[in-house]
Amino acid sequence: MLRGEHAGLIQYLGNGKAAALAVPTLDHYLPMIYAIALQKKGEPLTFFHEGFQHGSISMRGFQIG
Repeated sequence: MLRGEHAGLIQYLGNGKAAALAVPTLDHYLPMIYAIALQKKGEPLTFFHEGFQHGSISMRGFQIG
């Protein structure tokens, strides 16, 4: 995401079984895909939140621009 290379995120199922386990449902993944589609070439991306909840749920928020 930081380099603006989104192809791997869009075609994540091609990354093997681990990718399918990491994203078991698309309800939280697809909004990220729509958001990164708005990133213009060279536009910065920053993470405003990173962390774990209950020791197993990973959360990360990002901002474009």
